Formats: sequence, structure tokens, C-alpha cells
Amino acid sequence: MIDKIVILIFYIIAYGGLIKSLFELYVNALAKKWPQVEVTILNSDIEEQQQSNESSSYVVNVHYSYQYKGHNYRSKRIAFGYWSNQLLKAALVLLRKFETGKTVKAYVNPKKPRISVLIAGVRYFHLLNTSFFVAMAFFIHYIRSNMT
Repeated sequence: MIDKIVILIFYIIAYGGLIKSLFELYVNALAKKWPQVEVTILNSDIEEQQQSNESSSYVVNVHYSYQYKGHNYRSKRIAFGYWSNQLLKAALVLLRKFETGKTVKAYVNPKKPRISVLIAGVRYFHLLNTSFFVAMAFFIHYIRSNMT
């Protein structure tokens, strides 16, 4: 009985994560059609996060401001579905793109202008996130089918 409960919990995590990552991929793809505005990067940095296996991941934090139709907004969203980079080099490339004080373009949701992204479209991290949850779901299904 406990085995079935554990498997159910992992199914919920796998399929919930898959649905979330597919939704983020979809919304970020839609954002490519949103109007672009100039934004000012207020500050940006890299935060190192220690993993349990003594490796690190690197989160790029970006805060920016912009105007849309006469109103001022602030955001910190790089892209829907962006979490972190496992490679410091990749995080540094992203940080250089959004250095403090720079003016860059962002995509603004015309229906909800407080929602914006610096990077729109389908990106590698969307494919990695989705692939991870697909693999997890297949693995759990494999384990479950071999339990009986």
C-alpha cells in the first residue's frame, strides 16, 4: 500500500511538473508576439545555490523598469520557466546581456502590462525542463509496471 502511495506522489510531481513546464513554454512562445519596450536594468547579479551533491547552480537575478502606455512598471522576470544555470559560464553570458544600467528590449503583455519577459520564445531551458519531467514520468511508469 505504501509503495502505491509513494508512486502516486511521484506521478503527481512528474505530471504536475510536466504540465507546468509545458505551460511556461507555451506562454513564453506567445510572448514573442507581445509588443516590445525599452527597459532599464536597475540591478543584476548572480546567486550561487549549493546543491545537495556539492555541485552548484547559478541564478541570474535581474530587476528592471519600463513604461507602457504612460504607466511605470518594474519586473524581475527573465523568462517564463527560467530557473537557473548549472554552468557558471552560461550564467555569466546571461548576466553580461543584462548588466546593471543597460537599456534592452523586453516583451510586455498588452492585456496585463505588469507581466513582461526579457527573453521570449522557446529556449533550451524549456526543452530541458520538459524533457526532465517526461523522463521522470517514463521512469515512474517503468518502475510501476515492474512492481506487479
